[in-house]
Amino acid sequence: MVICKPLKIRNILTFLLFYLISTPLWCHKKISTENWMKNLYHKLPETRLRDILIPGTNNSDSYKITNSSPLAPKTNKFFLLKKGAVSNWTRTQNLTILEQLKKGIRYVELNLMKYKGEFFSVNGLISVNLNVVLKELHMWAAKHPYEIVLINANLNLQTLSEAKGLHRAISKHIGQFLAFPLLPPGLLTFKDLWTKEKGRPLIFLAPPSFKKISPRYWNKKKVIQLNKTNSRNKKDLLEQTLYGGSGLFNQGWSKFYISELIFKPNAKTIIKSFFENGAPKSLFQLSKPLNNVPGKSISYWLEKDLSVNIIKMNFFEKTNLIATCLEANKKSLIEGGKNWH
Repeated sequence: MVICKPLKIRNILTFLLFYLISTPLWCHKKISTENWMKNLYHKLPETRLRDILIPGTNNSDSYKITNSSPLAPKTNKFFLLKKGAVSNWTRTQNLTILEQLKKGIRYVELNLMKYKGEFFSVNGLISVNLNVVLKELHMWAAKHPYEIVLINANLNLQTLSEAKGLHRAISKHIGQFLAFPLLPPGLLTFKDLWTKEKGRPLIFLAPPSFKKISPRYWNKKKVIQLNKTNSRNKKDLLEQTLYGGSGLFNQGWSKFYISELIFKPNAKTIIKSFFENGAPKSLFQLSKPLNNVPGKSISYWLEKDLSVNIIKMNFFEKTNLIATCLEANKKSLIEGGKNWH
């Protein structure tokens, strides 16, 4: 019996050691970007979407723009003279919507209008047919019921008939996956969506008029707040992000809150790219100084106890946006979770 006591003690100590380190080991596992919401919050479903960092993309559907893309209606005809060069300034993403989602993006923007009888994504130039995007969203939602995606639709429609036509296209492809507007963002949790709206992971944010067409659309005017910036300088951009009219220090708490970490070229910037050798020749080149900004800035903002919710960027895969957001979310779980308001 005496001989067995050290073994029993050793077994107890081994168990206690495993228990103490098991949680930290789990926390340091690499989170799958394809299933990060499920992986992080399946045991904490009461977490509100307003309390987590959600990586997003700016003009998410512009990836198909090339130097041969048609000019979108109502775009300045001056751009026809240098359409090839202009395409370098209007394409903000390299990856398809499905590829973006697989890499961890959970907020996307669709800029839509009717062109030659069909709905297309546009950003100065014509990008991708909407049916392609909707089919990818269908594929995603069918396989990832726990990965909530916010879809912000910016619409340039001329008639009620066009609006109804767009609704039919949306309903055909992803209608079965659209979550009903259950609660305001300040109250909405994963549990609400995973149980009450089980199998419907898509939140479609549309203009108020679309609520009259279908109750599945979320009134974007009521549920999102965007801090619009206008800068081509990193220091100025970060100042606007913090202290702008609706910056992080001035945000409301009842809506999803969107911060822009993007440079916005103006006509002067684009014209300079045609004639000045040292000037950036594309939005991709102009955006390079922002590639490492999320890592430094988000950590600083969180240290100041600022609520950081949705962050959208151009060419996100060249930045540390995804890694930073997921690490910050994991850190919040380790610390016991934070409720910002």
